Order: sequence, then structure tokens, then C-alpha cells
Amino acid sequence: MRRARVLLTGASGQVGFEIWQSLQLRSEVLALGGPSLRPGPRPARALNLEDGAALRSLLREFKPELIINAAAYTAVDLAESKEPEVWKINAVAPGIIGEEAKSLGAAVIHFSSDYVYPGTGNLAYQEDAKPEPCNVYGRSKLAGDLALLQSGAAAVILRTSWVYSPHGHNFVKTMLRLGLQSRAIRVVSDQFGAPTSAATVAQVVGLFLEQGRQAQASVAENWLREKLPGIYHVSDRGETSWFEFAREIFRQACSYKQEFEPGSLSPIPTSEYPTAARRPQNSRLALAKLESTFRIQTPEWQTALGFALSSMCST
Repeated sequence: MRRARVLLTGASGQVGFEIWQSLQLRSEVLALGGPSLRPGPRPARALNLEDGAALRSLLREFKPELIINAAAYTAVDLAESKEPEVWKINAVAPGIIGEEAKSLGAAVIHFSSDYVYPGTGNLAYQEDAKPEPCNVYGRSKLAGDLALLQSGAAAVILRTSWVYSPHGHNFVKTMLRLGLQSRAIRVVSDQFGAPTSAATVAQVVGLFLEQGRQAQASVAENWLREKLPGIYHVSDRGETSWFEFAREIFRQACSYKQEFEPGSLSPIPTSEYPTAARRPQNSRLALAKLESTFRIQTPEWQTALGFALSSMCST
């Protein structure tokens, strides 16, 4: 069977790198990364998503059947002082991708965030919940979602939360580093959500493509239109607080590293951990729509964490 032509942005990021690895054998992938590129099976091309003209030119040159946009400006606190730059990457670029995908007849898989929601209450957000971001990052991600939807492209938007992987900067790696220093650690205990392994997200994308093959359909526009393009949530299952997440990281990591002796871990309220950007108290995401539409069920967050730690702690 002919290999699909896939253009992947953000190949040097947590989710993008996992997708890049998983697609190597099944698709012809043009992987695009930022200025600091992580080594991969094939070198990625650098692309500055602030340059809209360059993005349009590259899409027209490669003519992909599927565009996976895993690129984003994700430095949430820094975003508060760099709104013009953030807006170009998170809001403008997805609209350009949608316009070009519509012209090419290509499909789009785009990644968004729990930060588009108000972050209040204690129930899991459904996909049709009213968005009300509480910071610049969230507003820029919502604007990108809307621009992509308004382009008319066949697009699936995957909103996820609390992403981590063995690559890049994330909460799990921070906790492991602090644990090896045997120092006292204070972690926020009144923000709730679902930790999500980047590997889970990549596996969901792989299952999308596999379902298209089983349906003997193109991975592009026709199959995604049939499967109801729109907004879906993807996270590992369950919920926890950042504090309980940290405690589970330490509990599991201790079985891998004998020298790993974390100091005291104590819970604190958000008020005792001030940040430049306001954080949502509630990042719970309902998963029923993903499960009913694509028949995909993600693992429990503790299980996914265990798989990730087996890699992180063996190096």
C-alpha cells in the first residue's frame, strides 16, 4: 500500500517527537522542528512558524495528504510578556495550515489545550463547554482552534492536558531531578487534571491512521469527514492533583533508582506558588466523545506514567 505523505510540525517537541518516531515506518514524513532540533531517525527541517509566507510555501511544495500540527509556543509564563510572538505561532499558523489544507484537499490533526477552558468547577469539561481562557497562552490556543475550524479544512482538534515525556522539559523530569537532590519539595495540591503521556497521544494518532487503512480510505479528507471532524479530548484516564501526581512519580521511580531518595514532599495551595500566568484549577477533560467516535480508550494515568518512567529511569 502506498505510504501517505504527512507533514509534521513540532517534531522537536514532546508530542511531535513521539509521533515522528511512530510514523517512520508507515508514512512518508516531512518533519519540521524549531531552532533546537532533537536527533531523530531522519533529520528534521527547521521552520519558524512566525513566518507565515514560508509556511505556505512549504505546504504547497510538499503537498501533504495529512498535516499534523504539534508545534506550539508552550512557555506559559513567558507568553504573558511575548504575546505578539505567541499569537503568530499558536493562533495565526493554524489558520494558515487550515487554508492551505483546504486548497490541497489535505486533512489536519491539530493539538490544543485544556487551557482554553475557564478552569473552574470540579467536573470534567465536555468538548462543547464554553471556552474562557485565563491567560495569554490559553487565548492564543483558542484563537488557533477557531481559525482552523473556520478555514473549512477537514480537521480534528485534540485538546490534551499535563503532557510529559522522556524528552524536553516537563513536570515528571523536574520531579525526578529534584528527587535525586534529596531536597524538600512543595507542590500545588488544589489544581486537578489528568497527566498525559506524549506516547499516549502518539498512539491515538497512529490508531486514527490505522482505522483509515482498515476502512480502505484515504488518510486525508474523505475519511476524516466521515468520522466527524471537530474537537476531541485526549488524555490518560483518571484525575489527580499536581501534588498526588508528584507523590506517584516518586513512588514508582523509587523502584527503578536505588540512589533516588526524595526529601520531604508537602502540599501547598496555588496562592503559595505565584506565577506570571494564572493557572486553571480544573483541567479535567471528558473522554467519552473520543471513545464513542473512534473506539479508542486511553490507559489509566498511573499505568502510562509507569511506562514512561521505565524509559526515563533506565538511562
